[in-house]
Amino acid sequence: MRVVPVRIEKLIYTFRPADLGPELDAYRRVLQILDNQTPTRHFRDGLPVSADWLDAVGLAEIEEYIRAHRERAAIDYGALLNFLCFDQAYFFRNFFKCLVGVRCLAAAINLSGSERHIIDIGCGAGTFALAAYLLWNRWDEYILVDKELAQLCYAKKLFEAVEVKNVKFLHADGLSLISRRGFRIASYWLCGNKNALINATDEMLHGLLRDGCGIIDYAENVDAFMSRVQAIVGPNRIRRIEANTFPPDEIAKAIRSARVNVHLLAIDPIQD
Repeated sequence: MRVVPVRIEKLIYTFRPADLGPELDAYRRVLQILDNQTPTRHFRDGLPVSADWLDAVGLAEIEEYIRAHRERAAIDYGALLNFLCFDQAYFFRNFFKCLVGVRCLAAAINLSGSERHIIDIGCGAGTFALAAYLLWNRWDEYILVDKELAQLCYAKKLFEAVEVKNVKFLHADGLSLISRRGFRIASYWLCGNKNALINATDEMLHGLLRDGCGIIDYAENVDAFMSRVQAIVGPNRIRRIEANTFPPDEIAKAIRSARVNVHLLAIDPIQD
């Protein structure tokens, strides 16, 4: 196979509090709906929560649990306990990151208007898809996919609380849906399972990228994914985005960070 050289455009944004009107409105709306709680706490009744010790420990201990696992190996967020800890520690920070990421994605991606469905691969609690719905609602249908049923339950409850009607939830491996047409988004898809990228065949990646794709993740994972897809999408189809964001004091306090770095790939639909 002949490898076509690919020019990757890098976009760097800086957002100050005054630049974040719609993002702050969306953040506050979800915060109000959840009554200042994370999804796993707010929707606890009747859902598969089995980590009673979370009620007895502080946030610092939960964060230390996550750090200790990361030092040993790539943490498996498919494990319920790990997902619960991650949600407790980082939901609001990652939701804010996803809001910023969706803004960057909307500015960078070139869509023809024919992509009527958005598919969230490995949706988890639905954070990225919810951000896309609140800021960039241009699709007829949202399809949220995760192979972990517990996480899908939280995503469903969250979308119901926001009263999103045009959404479908599928309990499946996201990469098995390569035949479905639609723009793909993925948030922190690789952070807990880098084998998802390593083991993905070119056919799977082509299906993932065919109708356009937006991926938000840690910088090293975004770079690794970028190097894998260069030969698949064709020239001038990828933008590597970095957003340095300074949230207002109220949000900086809630997410325990005065500066948030967001890393994203915006990939145009493949030219068949």
